[in-house]
Parts: sequence; structure tokens; C-alpha cells
Amino acid sequence: MAFSNGSIQGIGADDIYYKKSNRFNALQLGLGVPIFLGAQKAKINASKTMEFMSENNFQAAAQQLTNDYKIQLQEFEKNKETIEYYENKALPNAEKIKDAANLQYSTGEINYLTWANLIQNAIAIESEYVDAVYEMNRNIIQLQYLAAK
Repeated sequence: MAFSNGSIQGIGADDIYYKKSNRFNALQLGLGVPIFLGAQKAKINASKTMEFMSENNFQAAAQQLTNDYKIQLQEFEKNKETIEYYENKALPNAEKIKDAANLQYSTGEINYLTWANLIQNAIAIESEYVDAVYEMNRNIIQLQYLAAK
């Protein structure tokens, strides 16, 4: 819709003289009727398809996130049990192995090579414990990351 207001001075198209004080108004109305509805319907259908695909992608991502969280939680529980084993049994045994090896070496019951092998075994147990703690910490970080998503 458009509205215009104007004036002319002089002779108009109808051969009448108009003064500057004469005002002329005009109003214009328009109506838009789509002739080709197929393009609009195609855009609507494409939008619905995109919405459906986005919803499916969202559901798949949510399911993947849930699965990843469950896997990490299982790994955490497994590592927790492993750490409990090391703390309750393996590390005290490794300490006993080192004490016994040191005592036997100092009394001359074993040679240096046997002592070194026993100490190496004890250190390997302690190293495996450190690796298990590392894995459990990695699981905790991953669980926190997945929970924040």
C-alpha cells in the first residue's frame, strides 16, 4: 500500500490552471497472489525433511553419548577393582619382596643378580599400580567430559 500527496502549478492534463495551493492525493493498493505454489510447497517439504533429519541426528548423537558414558563407567569400575587389588594385596607383597630381598642380600644368602631380579619384580608391581591409577584418572576425566556434554 502506498500513499502520495503532491501539488502542481500550471495547466494540468485536463487543460485547467492549478495554483500552488491545490493538493492532489493518490492511494495505491496491491495484492500478491502466488501463481506458482509448487516452489513454496517444495521449500516447506524440504524444511520438514531437514527437521526430521536433524531430529534423527540428535537422537543418534544422544544415544552415542549414553553408550560412551556407560563404557567409560564400566572401565572406571574395572580400574577401581584393579586399584583395590593392588592397594590391598599386590603392593604389600611387593614391599615384602623388597624387604626380604634386601635382608637376604645383606646376609649373603642371595647374590646380586637374584637380588636385582627380585627388586625388579617388586618395581614392576608398583609400576603396574601407577598405570592403573593413571587409567582410572583418565576414566574420571572422560566421564566428567561426557557428563558436561
